[in-house]
Amino acid sequence: MAEGFSFRGLEMLPVSVKLSTEEIMSKMTFEGAITHEHLKNVTFEYFMMTKSDLEELLEKIGPVDPEKPALYQIKGTLISSRLKNDAVDGYYYPTHWGFLRVNLFEEEETSN
Repeated sequence: MAEGFSFRGLEMLPVSVKLSTEEIMSKMTFEGAITHEHLKNVTFEYFMMTKSDLEELLEKIGPVDPEKPALYQIKGTLISSRLKNDAVDGYYYPTHWGFLRVNLFEEEETSN
């Protein structure tokens, strides 16, 4: 995989995984997602970027190939849906509207 890069204070590190698209999709969540949209009437927390920044970041990553899912470990700080600067630190799957969080290690955390 390509080397990581920085974008507007976010560290973007491509992650190589041996999961199928279906397995990745089963681990996706909107909790902690990154979008430019203001989501109304939701009970989960998410992160926001400006539309232009998000579009520039998605363009830099390139097109998403569903046959070869790309995941990124993203670390940094963004404005959360609570309107605070909050830490972003997780694994994300790029989509046309932003990034969905992927809970790669959910089973390990809940079984301990």
